[in-house]
Amino acid sequence: MQMLSNKFLKKDWTFDFIYLFLILIVINIVFLISTYLIFNKPLFQADDLKLLRTPEKLLMAVIIIPIIEEFSMRGLFVVNNKLNIILWTLCLIAIFFTFISQSWVLTPLMLGLITLSLILFFNFEFRRTFNRFISNYFLFFLCLTSIVFGLLHLSNYPILDTHTVLKIFPRILGGFYLGYIANKYGIKYSILMHCINNTIPLLMVVCYQYFAIK
Repeated sequence: MQMLSNKFLKKDWTFDFIYLFLILIVINIVFLISTYLIFNKPLFQADDLKLLRTPEKLLMAVIIIPIIEEFSMRGLFVVNNKLNIILWTLCLIAIFFTFISQSWVLTPLMLGLITLSLILFFNFEFRRTFNRFISNYFLFFLCLTSIVFGLLHLSNYPILDTHTVLKIFPRILGGFYLGYIANKYGIKYSILMHCINNTIPLLMVVCYQYFAIK
């Protein structure tokens, strides 16, 4: 048990980027197949198959969306320099405008975010205190951002039912993994793993379209 604990505390590239990631992929596949069998739903939606015919959507899914999601969700753990503060702020603004339509909610959130970002940008002492606070309560913020990350994916489904709710659990688990990577190695590595993670379902869609359908 102590050896496993040390794996999480110390940088171990093989453990973090291969073993843990493979475990995450296996859990995702098990969830996908289980929900398919239990609810008798198709493995892939029609929109998933259409995605392959639109290069711009592929670019969004594999590169653009991972960057935006990582900086908005995991950027909280890396606001240690001005560039990261700017990217964190811009990506959170994009998330706010995408998912929040009520002005009475959006306006105070925007004002609060911009105020906090300006203070972090110009006040080094506040930035250091803020980072220490996030570090001290890392597990709380990891849970919070992972749950929010999972809930945001509910917007991918037109109908909210038991099937779609269950499908966000792998996303929440993925949020834990990516937050762990961002905090331990830096956000560029969580972006990389997010891009790889988003590529795998697309490869599965390719195999499904060109082998299973035929």
